[in-house]
Amino acid sequence: MRVAAQVPVKAMIIGDSPMFNTTICARVSETPSMKQLAGEEYSVIELAGLLEEKFPGFDPTFYRYWAQGRRKVDPEALKAFERWFPQYDCADDLSKADCPVLLLQSDWISDDDVTKAKNLVADLTVAKCDNLSHELHNESRGYAAVVPVVQFLESLA
Repeated sequence: MRVAAQVPVKAMIIGDSPMFNTTICARVSETPSMKQLAGEEYSVIELAGLLEEKFPGFDPTFYRYWAQGRRKVDPEALKAFERWFPQYDCADDLSKADCPVLLLQSDWISDDDVTKAKNLVADLTVAKCDNLSHELHNESRGYAAVVPVVQFLESLA
């Protein structure tokens, strides 16, 4: 969002990112520290179990895949992210985006955030991606987000 606010871009796709401080702070407080679920402290199987416990309802293969990625994340880098992220509010960036925007709404973007975004972005398309987690790209059902993305990209041609 920051790039689209500062330089001309043809379009922007936002994939289930919390955008406003109230939503971000609520998500950070209800989610286990990303630092706790990163690095090599746990085996893939142990970490997959922790992720499944905290985020139930996905295929077991997805948890192992997710755990493998989490083990590659540096916990120290996430400390800075956890301090900075709750302070970020994209309202200013969104209001400056002078391009079509596709907002993929899954479980981290509230309906209130969608309403706020509609008031800030002149050319906004919202695709509600029901039954998908925040990590659209990592999910076995993530293909459900592909259709609105392709339709949006085709509309730009």
